[in-house]
Amino acid sequence: MTSNPIILILVTHFLATVSPGPDFAIVVRQSLTYSRQEGLLTALGIAVSNCILLLVALLGLQSLLHAFPSSLLVIQLIGGTYLIWLGVSAEKNSPSRVKADSLSPFTLQQRKLQSSFKTGFITSFFNAKCILYFFGILSSVLAMYQNKADQIAVGLLMILISFGWFSFVAIVFSTHFFRRYLSLSRYTIDRILSVVICGLGACILFRAGEALLSMYFYWS
Repeated sequence: MTSNPIILILVTHFLATVSPGPDFAIVVRQSLTYSRQEGLLTALGIAVSNCILLLVALLGLQSLLHAFPSSLLVIQLIGGTYLIWLGVSAEKNSPSRVKADSLSPFTLQQRKLQSSFKTGFITSFFNAKCILYFFGILSSVLAMYQNKADQIAVGLLMILISFGWFSFVAIVFSTHFFRRYLSLSRYTIDRILSVVICGLGACILFRAGEALLSMYFYWS
């Protein structure tokens, strides 16, 4: 396994990972609005989702996407709808608006942590651009390396980069600096992040709608 192609792949992956998108917005909100722990679990959910997508590509199952191109459209519809639901429900259930629950603090914390992991996982798993990206990168990796050990090594490094970046985002946005200077406008920040998440979902649904219209006019 030569180093130059690997470095190129990892640098490309890093640049794609740090570009703003649904994953970034979700991690920022979970970290800033709730806690560092929830932000890190959201990052873990994203990393696990990426791991599954990489595994699918390593097994060569991405060919199913080419065999059933409409499946990508379904993923876009699910992902866009989920983001809009997440943005709306997040704004309604923000800490500044939620009243005390009858459940114990420990039980509430456990539920929030589980929800954070699930939020990160679903957001990333149903991100159509993320799916296309991983399948494309892995296709090039598979073309360059026939050794399964090399393929797995590259995949693990990509997962570590994803988890490392989003963990860094979670740590930064849960620092005392951000919490101190944004605490007075917590409700406003909640609403802005919720609108951003809803906007990302709406953009995904808009692109899916365009694809549906194109398919309709093509077959009509």
